[in-house]
Amino acid sequence: MAIPLPPEIQVVELADGVRYVLPRRNLGPLRFISFVPMLFGLPFLAGGLFTLSTGVGKVIHGGTGEIFEAIFLALFATPFLLVGVFATGAGIIIAMGHTEVEISGGQLRVRERAGPVHWTALRRLEDLSRISVFNAFLGDLGAANPRLRPAEAPPRVLANKARAIIAECKSKPLLKIAGGYPPEWLEPLADDLTQRINDLRLTAMPGSLPVELADVPQAVLDSPAVAPAETAAPPPREPIQQPTGSRCTFEPRPNGLTITVPALGMRGHLWGLLIMGLIFTAMPIGMFILITKKPGGPPIWFIGPFFSLFLAVGIGLTLTALNLATRRAIIDAVAGTLLVTQAGLFGRKQREWPAADLAALYRGPSNMKVNNRPLLQLTVEPRDGNVIGLMAGSNEDDLAWIADVLRRTLGVPASREENAEA
Repeated sequence: MAIPLPPEIQVVELADGVRYVLPRRNLGPLRFISFVPMLFGLPFLAGGLFTLSTGVGKVIHGGTGEIFEAIFLALFATPFLLVGVFATGAGIIIAMGHTEVEISGGQLRVRERAGPVHWTALRRLEDLSRISVFNAFLGDLGAANPRLRPAEAPPRVLANKARAIIAECKSKPLLKIAGGYPPEWLEPLADDLTQRINDLRLTAMPGSLPVELADVPQAVLDSPAVAPAETAAPPPREPIQQPTGSRCTFEPRPNGLTITVPALGMRGHLWGLLIMGLIFTAMPIGMFILITKKPGGPPIWFIGPFFSLFLAVGIGLTLTALNLATRRAIIDAVAGTLLVTQAGLFGRKQREWPAADLAALYRGPSNMKVNNRPLLQLTVEPRDGNVIGLMAGSNEDDLAWIADVLRRTLGVPASREENAEA
């Protein structure tokens, strides 16, 4: 039997669907979190408006002779304005926003709105596969994040506020819906959403599989961190062979092995990171020179800190890209010990673990994302201490092969549960 929707949720019937309008969130003291993006975005917004107004003033008072400098100022101001508007708008939505969910035109639309300020995400109905209510506080679907232990839980004051409806898709990233509302609202809303979506899908696409309403997102069920211990152990896997075209070198030793991972070089996502860093480095310098060389311009003490901030970001991005491009690693699995040596732009770093101290070793997602997809890394999970990520962004097939070779050599499992069963 369907759970009735709470009276606080307004249901608007549309010609080809339905719209759910939820009231303003009651976040209590957590509403003050909104000051974080606001305080971050306001300097960007103010700096962008100041730079843009300076360019407009040059055209008004200096005529067409200043047009090229004004265009440069406008182009320089644009990214700062975008960052400022986005961050400030996010803060306003957190402080005063509510959720609207609409099913129409073959799409699921989720809109976060605070007056005229709004943000919208959409997914095609035929792309939806699973809907659930889950605690969205712990990063990427909570315990599915390999950096967190399954036993970890948010403080009680945050637990209910952090729950959200999770809509999983076949080809798009998952969509979080109506975060911050009471669980007793989210569960009937998820139930009603699922029924409406299935009715529309079966009408438009007879014979299509219905969207599943579940207690837990599939990503959590698939995670090695939360796989049920009573699940039957999988059959032994065949050894992963070194990928064709791999640039890594493998050297067997009398009591182990050595794998050398060469530098990535400047490729793919690193080019984007480097270009972004160079832009953030060059533009503040150029702007500072243009503004300070003109008589009657703003004082250096006023504009210096503003430009220094973006210069620091640009230098940081540039150095990060160069470090990732030049970083190389030597991995030794010798005499029951894992020794990883990484060398890059910032020097050499060495880590060592006895195999007996390792709970799991696998290829897993890192905290770095490109196009909303996490870069993979070699994940080392000690029995005690923090999870360590190594070689993020390296070739994914190489990482799978390296993890498999190290597990077989050192006798380390791919998950904690596999370790517990051994």
